[in-house]
Amino acid sequence: MNLTLAPEPTISFTLREIGDWRGTPGLAIARSLQLSGPTATIAVPAIKRSVPVVRHLARLWLDLQEISDDGARFAVQLAVSELVTNAVEHTSSMVITSRLHKDRTNVWVEVQDQGGTPSVPRLKPPDTALDHGRGLALVAEVVCGWGFSVDSADNNCTVWAAIPYSHTQEEKTPAA
Repeated sequence: MNLTLAPEPTISFTLREIGDWRGTPGLAIARSLQLSGPTATIAVPAIKRSVPVVRHLARLWLDLQEISDDGARFAVQLAVSELVTNAVEHTSSMVITSRLHKDRTNVWVEVQDQGGTPSVPRLKPPDTALDHGRGLALVAEVVCGWGFSVDSADNNCTVWAAIPYSHTQEEKTPAA
């Protein structure tokens, strides 16, 4: 699977905006941030403080998509958190771009960095003596698939995860 970030509108945050993030924007603000479409693209500075912001925006996007499947919601938020964290910690990127998209069966999470590392994401046995290094293993446990692609031209790495979700009764029943 080779997914690439499409040229849809991107919600971009500056370092200052991430630093000043204090709250929980409601659904009305989320709609104005272009989170109501089937795809949401969020660009943030590559700092640890960006992780909870992206996770929160992912939760709002799930709300606007009316995805109420608790297992899927948990898996999407875990994947976003872990993949953004990995991009922040293991690359020399200035900006990390996250993309959420849904099709009829899956929510797709993509996180793209700007390269700057010779390594690629890999699943490895967790070291129980360390308090880190388990993120990708956790993600692999709760998704139906994951992978990555590296752009040979600029070394950008995109890591993706597919999360199945169950539809609400309203989505299953056609309108009369």
